[in-house]
Amino acid sequence: MPRRIIRHEFDLAVEPDLIADHLVEPRNYLGLSPLIVEVRDIADVDGMTQYTAVERFPLPFGRHLDNHIRVTLRREDVEPAGLTVGGDVRSPGWVRMRYRFDITASGAGSHVVD
Repeated sequence: MPRRIIRHEFDLAVEPDLIADHLVEPRNYLGLSPLIVEVRDIADVDGMTQYTAVERFPLPFGRHLDNHIRVTLRREDVEPAGLTVGGDVRSPGWVRMRYRFDITASGAGSHVVD
């Protein structure tokens, strides 16, 4: 299966810690991802957050398909003065995804690489 890397960079007028705190809270992905309609079974396991997210895909005739995915989130301090928030996603059908936000202080806020 081919690997595909998607990269976005942007600046925010917010401190790195506040961005990382927002990204490690599973319930916040309800607003960050347009497909996520539910987050449940949140647990702290060995310093990482694990949870189930429900992605809802629209189907014809007003129907939908709910895809239950398992997510593992982790936050790490990175030298010098940066933060990383990353996750691993396991979806039915052997679909796997890994994502990461690298957050560094920049000017009056933060620079984020997604």
